[in-house]
Amino acid sequence: MSTIDHHHRRVSRGFTLLALAAVLAVTAAALSRCRPVGDSVAGVDLTTANPKLNHRSDCVRQCNKDFNQAHTEEVERHAAALQDCAGDADCIAAENRFHQDQQHRLVKAMQNCKSSCYNEGGGGGGH
Repeated sequence: MSTIDHHHRRVSRGFTLLALAAVLAVTAAALSRCRPVGDSVAGVDLTTANPKLNHRSDCVRQCNKDFNQAHTEEVERHAAALQDCAGDADCIAAENRFHQDQQHRLVKAMQNCKSSCYNEGGGGGGH
């Protein structure tokens, strides 16, 4: 193999890598100009066309609101109960177990609430 062929391959490979880098840079620049769109894509508002979607999202929002309120109340109750334990290790351990059980109960209630937001029709399949 001659020196010229070897040099030509090195230049060709370098040019290929440079071209690839340029294409990646242009692609990155083009994609960085993309903006997120709202719910109304192409002029179609999906929530207006499907009132069940509005009801479901309102229902889920209410489940979240109820959970957050109950969680805040439980955290406050737990803090007060720990103070009432006055450093008693058995009392603190029992309260921590109770608090953990309450947290699980609240999460389960929220999951059931959200599940009910999607199971309103009783399985009629649109009938």
